[in-house]
Amino acid sequence: MKMLRNHNDVDGKIVGKGLVNGIVFSNPEYAAKIREKCFQRGLILELCGAHDEVVKIMPSSCIDYSILNSGMEIIDSVLREL
Repeated sequence: MKMLRNHNDVDGKIVGKGLVNGIVFSNPEYAAKIREKCFQRGLILELCGAHDEVVKIMPSSCIDYSILNSGMEIIDSVLREL
């Protein structure tokens, strides 16, 4: 999650506890674009929040570190692309 804090589009809010986290964006349409681009790369994410402005990251509690890292790299690359 630390690498995601470096993106300008992240409103400075990464919320959650443990493995359940969310990245808060000010623009719900931007959050939807991130979810779609990640899905195209094989990563399933959900949106939540009052206006679907939060990209929810909720991996399995028994996830292998390498798989978790791959998912985070997908999110990172999508944020760089958009």
